[in-house]
Amino acid sequence: MKIHSIVGVITNSSSVAYIFAQENGIECAKAFFNMIMEDVGAGINVDDVYEFSLVLDKYYAGDALDAYLNELYEGEERYCGDGILSSTLDKEREIIGQFLSDNGIDINDKSQLEEIDGAKLISLTKELHPILEEALTKGEIKLDGWDGMFSDVRLTRIKIKSKVSGKEFILEDEIKKFMNIECGNDNY
Repeated sequence: MKIHSIVGVITNSSSVAYIFAQENGIECAKAFFNMIMEDVGAGINVDDVYEFSLVLDKYYAGDALDAYLNELYEGEERYCGDGILSSTLDKEREIIGQFLSDNGIDINDKSQLEEIDGAKLISLTKELHPILEEALTKGEIKLDGWDGMFSDVRLTRIKIKSKVSGKEFILEDEIKKFMNIECGNDNY
């Protein structure tokens, strides 16, 4: 990602780049690839050779878990504001709360929350990520723009896997190789 002003992005809270797949992003990507395949006379559909899926940003689970634990410890909701779909946040909190409970952590016991060190947080994050990704895939949570426990990152991406070679790539990463995505502001 090309950034217009690193200083502006860091120092101005309104300078955030939200990059996420649209609700119909996979269908649009398939249509684009099908158009190319048709133009070159491939005679096959993109679904014959590729699998498309929506995946979470690799840092999302850790950031969401950290935000949730901070909320519990401080006793107040931190990641609410204008535009947030409370049903998404409530579902995320429910999923993470159940996950912690399943891992023997009483979310009402601050002493247990204090005992979660860096190594434990990393371990929990690795286990939580696929759970949140499954909830995203099932439509239980929706991460677009301001939605989600922590949304200051690229939230969702479109993963494409070749059924022929098994190779995988993230569509947005490939697009970044030839397109610029800029964020910044004029307040610097």
